[in-house]
Amino acid sequence: MNKKIKGLLVVLVMGLGLWVGWLKYSDFLTKGMRPSVGTLKMGDLESGQLPAMVVETLKGEKIDLARLKGKVVILSFWASWCDPCVAEFPSMIRLVEFFKGEVVMVAVSADHSREDIESFLKPMGVIPEAVKIVWDSEQKWAEIFGTEVLPESYVFSKDLRLVRKVAGAENWFAPGAVELFQNLVSGGGHHQ
Repeated sequence: MNKKIKGLLVVLVMGLGLWVGWLKYSDFLTKGMRPSVGTLKMGDLESGQLPAMVVETLKGEKIDLARLKGKVVILSFWASWCDPCVAEFPSMIRLVEFFKGEVVMVAVSADHSREDIESFLKPMGVIPEAVKIVWDSEQKWAEIFGTEVLPESYVFSKDLRLVRKVAGAENWFAPGAVELFQNLVSGGGHHQ
């Protein structure tokens, strides 16, 4: 090999090394500027409706979420090992009971086993029909919504448009929450 070819190869290898290094450094510099996966998925939700999903409840009931149109829907991601989830769950059930079928909660559990969910629910007695308990054993629904921290809930209006995302535990039966849901049940309060 003559000196020109060797020199050209050295320059090419060095250039490639510098280019790869710049890409890694550029990625490092912009990491904090990029929105999280959850933020990107929220943008998709805000511009449209509840994604088409068919879920199966612990009772074996298949629910096409699109068929819940006409109801206010709470899609709640939770787990029995999540203390804040455990704290807010009773207030969510009270809210759903208060609205006598006008509000439906799809409670998507991230538990490790079906037995964990059933052990959690047993002391609660009869769960209202409008509360649908779903086990997301593979975390596919959480991935669709970009859910990374529990509890996380999404409130959809009667036309299945996203109204609000609630990250963290809340008292769902507090006066302000009841007022929000009364407004949604009566047909008001689409995007907020």
